Amino acid sequence: MTSRSDGFTLLELLVAMTLLALLLAILFGGLRTGSRVWEAGDQRSDDLARLQAAQSFLRRQIGDLFPLHLEDGSRDAPVVAVAGDETSFSFAGLLPTHFDFTGFQTISVGVIDKSDGRHLAVEWWPFDAEDTAPATVPDERRSLLIENVESARFSYFGADEQDGAARWVDEWRDRQAPPSLVSIAVTFDGGDRRYWPTLVIRVPSTAPPIERAEDDLADEPENE
Repeated sequence: MTSRSDGFTLLELLVAMTLLALLLAILFGGLRTGSRVWEAGDQRSDDLARLQAAQSFLRRQIGDLFPLHLEDGSRDAPVVAVAGDETSFSFAGLLPTHFDFTGFQTISVGVIDKSDGRHLAVEWWPFDAEDTAPATVPDERRSLLIENVESARFSYFGADEQDGAARWVDEWRDRQAPPSLVSIAVTFDGGDRRYWPTLVIRVPSTAPPIERAEDDLADEPENE
């Protein structure tokens, strides 16, 4: 009777190594999946904070606009320095102190096209009672609110100067008073999971106090 020496055969070693390789592959696959889920969660959290900061900024600025009037001698009544259509909205106001631009500014919100995509941005320049806008706005007077958007749509609610009936309209120009409400809807590309709840902002009919506290946004818009 022959005796068998202790140990594993070559076949047994190959089977064990194959099983170990499969277990390691499953383990590292799970780690990669967990890492991607974690990164996706962080990205969604950052995107949500960014959207909330942008809405807070717009609500503060539009809600604190100043219904200043333009020097327009062609009309019997003064025209308010507020103008908007479906793609942009401009008004007179004061910027938060961290922008380092003092005095009344004409502030314009809308989508701009750049080489890296379309972005919701705010631009500003010194307020001019004759409503003279600059040919171009320098980069130091522009700040991105939301990057890589598909479109932004503005609409306005207020009384018509002809019949006095209040309604939503797509344009607000050459009026004696600002609209009562401004609605801002932003959309993203189909593969973008960000969501912008339609923002409706109440507009003051009289000028707010000049003294303003420093803006308390947790995430300030990015200066270019």
